[in-house]
Amino acid sequence: MRSLVVNPATFPREFSGSLPPVARIFPSDTVRTTTLDAGGWGSGAFGDRANKRSPGGNPLTGPFHVEGAVPGDVLVVRLHRVALNRGWAFSGTQLMESAIDPSYATERREARQDDKWILDRSRGVARIEVPPPGLQAFEVPLTPFLGVVAVAPGGTGTPSARESGAYGGNLEYARLREGATIYLPVRTLGANLYIGDGHAAQGDGELTGDAMETSLDVTFSVDLIRWGFQNITRAEDAEGIMSIGVGGSLDEAMRRATSDMARWLEKDYGLTSTEVALVMGMSLRYDIPDIVPPDYGVTARLPRSALTQIRRPQRK
Repeated sequence: MRSLVVNPATFPREFSGSLPPVARIFPSDTVRTTTLDAGGWGSGAFGDRANKRSPGGNPLTGPFHVEGAVPGDVLVVRLHRVALNRGWAFSGTQLMESAIDPSYATERREARQDDKWILDRSRGVARIEVPPPGLQAFEVPLTPFLGVVAVAPGGTGTPSARESGAYGGNLEYARLREGATIYLPVRTLGANLYIGDGHAAQGDGELTGDAMETSLDVTFSVDLIRWGFQNITRAEDAEGIMSIGVGGSLDEAMRRATSDMARWLEKDYGLTSTEVALVMGMSLRYDIPDIVPPDYGVTARLPRSALTQIRRPQRK
């Protein structure tokens, strides 16, 4: 078990299994590193050109080559620290058209608005630097998280860092924060782990296209589940377990998330499909992390209050 500090000099903008690794790590290793924001800015001052470390488009930290990882395994990523490292962020200022009726898109009144936020880490809130009259007292709790956690998808394609799929990617899920554990299906030798797209806060959907975009300090460790044969990103935290579905539409993403949660409960908790239906039908919650094209996300989330009432099978 090692502890590494990784300060990347380059930041790819695609999920590839063929890029040279930023570090080669082993299961149980712990890594301390940093991420840029979606525009390529680092932890320095707002507007400082020396702080512009990469072109925009979700520049990534990685890939991390995990020694011994082979296709069919599941990569376990534990987020020990996900912390803000600067005092500002930027965001979009209009609702995405994919989330609203065409009629509202034509009738809404758009006003010019500065997109900079001040991150008050001492108070744990963010506020608009130059707020409009109606939002003078508006503050948002800081909940920093990684918009991107992914492995290389395998095959011949190299999706951009804006895309997502069963391999993870640009998931925009606010529960991928400090204390969470993410389970990613390994598709390539070494898994090739990527992280990035830090956010200081976000509501469901990333409705403004850009959430509260910022850079982060991240500490994580990795492990492997041999021959897990998982085909979707999963996660868990102190509050529950999550199947993160991605699809070309919200209903497709919802079906993938729901089906995976059912399979998870059948396999790991020994439930029949009828028992699964009773548990999920009365306890499941849906989150909508991402409505920004081209990929849409729906998470099926089961609270621990339900899980603790399930009698798991005895392992022989």
